[in-house]
Formats: sequence, C-alpha cells, structure tokens
Amino acid sequence: MTSFYSGFEASSSDEPATNYQSNQVAILTTPTLICTVEGNESGVLVNNAGAAAVFLGGPAVTTTTGLSVGAGATVTVPTYGGAKVSLYGIAAATGNTVSFLHPTA
Repeated sequence: MTSFYSGFEASSSDEPATNYQSNQVAILTTPTLICTVEGNESGVLVNNAGAAAVFLGGPAVTTTTGLSVGAGATVTVPTYGGAKVSLYGIAAATGNTVSFLHPTA
C-alpha cells in the first residue's frame, strides 16, 4: 500500500510552513478548480480517491491534455517561480474525488 504522504518533500525555505491546507474536491467533466497555491511553496500533494483516472492541469485542462492520475494514485505537483498557481482537474465521468495537501506560509 502506498502511503498518502510518499513523495512529499518539506519546504526548502528557511522558514517552516506554519500550517497545511487540505480538502477534498469532487472532479467534474469540466475543468474543476482543485486549489490555488503560492508558487514558492514546495508543491501540492494530490490523491485520486475516485474509481477512475482524473487529469490535472491548468484552467483549460482536458482528458487528452492533462496529467493522468489513476484511481488510488498520489502525485506531487511542483509549484515554483513565485507566482500563484491554480491547479485544475477533469474526469471523463462524474463520481471522482481528489484530496489535496500543501503547506502554507
């Protein structure tokens, strides 16, 4: 069994994260906002808790252009560069939920 936290790295900044933000989001068949984070954070941990693949990307993500995350899989999406980053997901059918976790300053 893969740990929900595997692959998640601590922030590389000198100041530790003061908190974590987490939530569960139902992924629709249209691009669905998962979260928005500061670009200087160490990334967003995303777990697909649904029974089918979801696809990650920007606001125009599709099931053919997005990063595929299989059912039960967990990925870390990097967020670098200092600018706010919004992460979206889409699914071929309704009924999928993702969980996310990321540090906040």
